Amino acid sequence: KVVMPETAPESRSILIQSFGVEVERVPTSFLMNVVNRCVQEENMTFLHSYDDLDLIAGHASLGFEVLEVVSEPDIVVVCCGGGGLLAGIAAAIKLSGC
Repeated sequence: KVVMPETAPESRSILIQSFGVEVERVPTSFLMNVVNRCVQEENMTFLHSYDDLDLIAGHASLGFEVLEVVSEPDIVVVCCGGGGLLAGIAAAIKLSGC
């Protein structure tokens, strides 16, 4: 089951449902309440879309890929929604010593 805000594109719901997954669309103001209920009452696991260390670490792999192509970039431009992708790429570049 996936719980998502009703403001998310309908095409995403349709795509997720095409894999046989139930989608519950809820008003954004109630999203975390519904998620917390699902975690507590339905024994579900909450996977945050951007604020998760494992997710950020996974995004860091993209930062390392950038460094394989350009070993010492002057600037790296990253789209930023929630910040997970940016955090991962920035961590990789910082760890590289650039």
